[in-house]
Amino acid sequence: MVNEIIDLKERKGYEYNEIAVLYRANFQSLYPEEAFLQNKIPYFIQGGSNFYNRREIKILLDYLRVINNPDCDDADDSLLNILNAPVRYISNKSKAELKEFCGKKGIHLYQRLKSTRFDTPFIRKNIREFIQFMDPLILSVDTFAPSELLKLLRNNLDYDRFILDEDMPTIDDIIIENLNQLELSSSRYKDIKSFLEYTDSFKDSSISEDKNGVQLMTIHKSKGLEIRVVFVIGMVENLLPSAKGNIEEERRICFVAISSYTKINTGGAVGGIDSAGNPRNPIFVLSPGVAASITGDSNQGAGNATLFLATIYHTGGTSDPTSSSGKKEYSCIVDEIAGTTMVTGF
Repeated sequence: MVNEIIDLKERKGYEYNEIAVLYRANFQSLYPEEAFLQNKIPYFIQGGSNFYNRREIKILLDYLRVINNPDCDDADDSLLNILNAPVRYISNKSKAELKEFCGKKGIHLYQRLKSTRFDTPFIRKNIREFIQFMDPLILSVDTFAPSELLKLLRNNLDYDRFILDEDMPTIDDIIIENLNQLELSSSRYKDIKSFLEYTDSFKDSSISEDKNGVQLMTIHKSKGLEIRVVFVIGMVENLLPSAKGNIEEERRICFVAISSYTKINTGGAVGGIDSAGNPRNPIFVLSPGVAASITGDSNQGAGNATLFLATIYHTGGTSDPTSSSGKKEYSCIVDEIAGTTMVTGF
């Protein structure tokens, strides 16, 4: 995808903001974000923030910063962010006084917090428990892999319930999916320091918040937009189509993704592929010989969209592709995926 975008920009005259990357679920934004950052391709997330800047992610990263090195300026800022996550009833006034005192004395906040005596008994108790939780982790930080420490934080702080403000968090929740993706991403790193250095690289706003860059968005947010070039990523089994939805709903969502765009590229076979790379639950597949029956572009669709007219059959209907009841004319864009001609629109 990156190579194609670079080619579109440098050789074919497209601007970055004429290109969009669509995905089924929010957590999938991390994949193109990583690729764009590594290749210095500017981008922005339509109606959202980059993966490592989302509230549920930032709080856990702030915990990691304090645990990794409590005696540094970054940890001071992070400590103020995590004192009430989960809620410990530390007022903004108390945090401001703590920061002011440390600034005058030239010491870091965590050490001062350990010796500060708050007036209210239940706040003293909350801070004491916080210190008792953090101290052992700080002392043994080198023994933890990032993914292990994140899992420990989520479990011991009952973090998922706090961040959702729900008694029974569900695995399908968007925020939970983001937290699971954070753990997965961190598993590539052996120590906390290297993982934090990697996440800090996403702070380059000249790349990740460029309104003239490539647009990243969920398929739902793309409805009604007109963009010249679209990449639909994650078209694999259990993502698109989603394991949680029915195939008819997944067809509708796929249609939203591609119905009014100029050129479509797909990350994975339409309708999904299994772990062996075999197509499963295809949304539309060209019947034998149909590729030759494409009549050429009809200049239909939004903007400068060029669509093709092909006779295709719906796999959810008759299994006989020669049957007239199994054929229908659709405006669609034809793509070659893994040597198989498939239709990425209907």
